[in-house]
Amino acid sequence: MELSPEKTLITHARTGAARFLGYDITVHHNDRKFSGRRRSVNGTIGLRVPRSVVVAKQAQYMKRGKPARRPQLLNQDDHVIISTYGSEYRGIVQYYLLAGDVFRLARLQWAMSASMLMTLANKHRSSFSKMARKYAATIETPHGPRPR
Repeated sequence: MELSPEKTLITHARTGAARFLGYDITVHHNDRKFSGRRRSVNGTIGLRVPRSVVVAKQAQYMKRGKPARRPQLLNQDDHVIISTYGSEYRGIVQYYLLAGDVFRLARLQWAMSASMLMTLANKHRSSFSKMARKYAATIETPHGPRPR
């Protein structure tokens, strides 16, 4: 029986990452993290969000390197537009929550929120900043309400 080199990729876990189910699987190595008298991080398995996945997901909401509006949503209600973007983002984040570097998806969040605001601004023939002010949440703090 022969193994296909394209399907069977053997990598060293410390120097390279194996791709499985959209995650990069690596082995952690850090000589500075101690738990008691031993290095606690060395040899533990870690899941990571691949950079290529973030770039590919982000490209769906970008045009020429900048966030772009989505014309297919222009005829929808504002609530539908916002909930569409929210559900798409939550789905991606929920899938990658096991990764130790889920913070990499912050760039995707920025692109998606900018694309959403551009879509809403285009629908209402308004500006990006006016839509951001209109739909910004207000948070109660000890020093008074604050827009978020």
